[in-house]
Amino acid sequence: MSSFDLEDLLSLVKNTSMFENVTFDIPKASVPRYIDTLQQISPEILLVDRIISPVWYIIGFIGNPLSAAIWFGKSNRKNSSAVYQGILAIVNIYFLIVHFIMELNYAWGIQLYASDGACETFSVFLMIPQYLSPMLVLAFTIERYIAVCHPFQKKNSVLLKEPLWYQLVCLSYQQDYLQSRPIFGTMMTK
Repeated sequence: MSSFDLEDLLSLVKNTSMFENVTFDIPKASVPRYIDTLQQISPEILLVDRIISPVWYIIGFIGNPLSAAIWFGKSNRKNSSAVYQGILAIVNIYFLIVHFIMELNYAWGIQLYASDGACETFSVFLMIPQYLSPMLVLAFTIERYIAVCHPFQKKNSVLLKEPLWYQLVCLSYQQDYLQSRPIFGTMMTK
């Protein structure tokens, strides 16, 4: 570890509530990386993360494209439920890719987004599928509710007539919402 010790770091941030928007001028070379701190405090968590995550990535990178191919197949194209499930599989693939990049940073110490502003931008790209997946599940649930409980009103429902259009509206709503939120206190001043 570098010359900057973990106890020194903890003493710096111990009473930060007394200060208003204070950013410490600590040289970047002397600040311990997240992975160094985690290895010192709890190496078991890091080991578990390095073993379990690749298993989930393998399952997800095989299962989600297969699921998307099945749901977008010729026999399912006109089924609105299939459109929801296929788009959910694509969103999950996107999440796996972005989460894999984050995992490289936190579990393995490979920094792919270390430039100015890249961390905040990456956080937005990581949040999009996390908000979009529950919205897709909600839309699918509403669609199934209408189809089962109100079968004669099914033809009048916008959700069932144009599911792909509805998905694009959900995606644009999510992006607008995420872009309007401040991210992790990035608006701090010196």
